[in-house]
Amino acid sequence: AAFHQAHHEYLFMKCSKTTNRLISVNHPLPLTSQQSTEIRFILSIFASLFLLIPYCYIPAAFCVFLVKERITKSKHLQLVSGVDMTAYWISSYIWDLFLWGILTILIMCIFIMYGNETAQVFVGSVEIFFCTAALTFGYGLSGLPFAYLFSRFFNNYSSAQISIMAIFFLTGFVAVNAYFILDSLENTKYLARRMRPLFLMWPPFNVGEGLIGLSRNFFEREVLRQTKSPFSWKVCGRSLAFLYGLSVPYFSLLLILECSNDGGSGGSFGRLLRWLRDFMSRLQLQLQGVKYDK
Repeated sequence: AAFHQAHHEYLFMKCSKTTNRLISVNHPLPLTSQQSTEIRFILSIFASLFLLIPYCYIPAAFCVFLVKERITKSKHLQLVSGVDMTAYWISSYIWDLFLWGILTILIMCIFIMYGNETAQVFVGSVEIFFCTAALTFGYGLSGLPFAYLFSRFFNNYSSAQISIMAIFFLTGFVAVNAYFILDSLENTKYLARRMRPLFLMWPPFNVGEGLIGLSRNFFEREVLRQTKSPFSWKVCGRSLAFLYGLSVPYFSLLLILECSNDGGSGGSFGRLLRWLRDFMSRLQLQLQGVKYDK
């Protein structure tokens, strides 16, 4: 309307050679129910995508204290004082999950404060509300051990926080956008299908896909009149399964890596891991022609 106003005024002044102005009044018709639903669907897609940006900050914040404990030798002091390595990590994980549970409640309260009309996609019904809460908590359940693994590579907690935020941004916001762009183009659909198994191994991608699934389910329910449960496999079920299922292998891998380090942690299992590590190191040296003295 603004463009047409400026264009018509320009033509009027050019043709009439006068200082008078041409004023047009625009009163568009109200949006239909379908148009309003479509606009709300598009906005919910953008909301789902941009929610991944603040979501990438949260797991990185939990790693700051762990890195600080390691570089200040506080963790070493606890271990030499008799704390078991497994107990150390399980207690840290449980405490962080407790804090994440509080954070999940606060996030859902913010959704409710926006109102059922504005945040209908995420809190439109009791079932949708609990599905959104399950996605948020499941993101912490697998995202925390995923972040713990990367924190082992840093000796500065500030660098660790920034780097882990970047990793979660790439595996979340960037990966979700890349997948749906590739999947929307006919020439790159095969590439999206091949990369999907890798993307599903990343908790940030799964939570983003689950939020977009809620938006898609809202459009199908309001426009196409197709009723599906938000917990169904094609909506959020797959994302929830991966979010909760990946917590076990990621945390198990963390314990394996920690117990394979120098020290007496892990009991017989830890001693076996350290023996395997030393055996592989000796084998590598022998293959390179280096003599190893026992």
